[in-house]
Amino acid sequence: MPFPIPYTLIRTTRKTIGIRVLKDGTLEIRAPKRTPTTEIEKILYSKEKWIREHRNKILSIERTRWQYGSEIPYLGNAHTVVATEGNILQMTDTEIRIPADLPDKEITEAIVQLYISCGKMYLTAETNRLAEQWGLSVHSVTVNRAAKRWGSCSVQTERIHYSWRLMCAPKETVEYVIVHELAHLLHPDHSTAFWQQVEKWLPDYENRKIALREYENYFMGLEGL
Repeated sequence: MPFPIPYTLIRTTRKTIGIRVLKDGTLEIRAPKRTPTTEIEKILYSKEKWIREHRNKILSIERTRWQYGSEIPYLGNAHTVVATEGNILQMTDTEIRIPADLPDKEITEAIVQLYISCGKMYLTAETNRLAEQWGLSVHSVTVNRAAKRWGSCSVQTERIHYSWRLMCAPKETVEYVIVHELAHLLHPDHSTAFWQQVEKWLPDYENRKIALREYENYFMGLEGL
């Protein structure tokens, strides 16, 4: 009997099966290319209780949309979206300033553009600072629109990529993601050695990792992203 909750199966080079509940309550399953569908279904049934609990939690999240007057976290601190005259995109200590009279979709896009710009400066500086501290070489840092990953690392090219969404989290949580990606320069997998390296650099990384989940839920409740 097929698993009762609709899902999309994506075959990848990964070695394990990953389960993700999407905003609409459907599932995204990532599995190794040669794993039989019957084996995938077996795993889904074994995790059905967790899947249903997590799915119900996501479907119960109240949906909101960014607009003028919205309070949005920037490095963990609430910033108010403020309309300004002219074509201005500016982040202050307390405000996110964008042009006035924008349609809903353009409000969101203006804010995302500002987060990408500010994120590029902040994340590049912090990544280079920590890399230098630990004797690592980073070729470049980019900030993209990734929705499913906070960050990624191209080991061979020494390039690190972050999602602009990371800039909503507090500095200590952002630091965990930076450390996570830098550790991949030494260990390109998620082996025991990798996590030991992360812990060596950031002994309380587990608490910071847990804190990141709060922001995953935050984005689950946003429309237009």
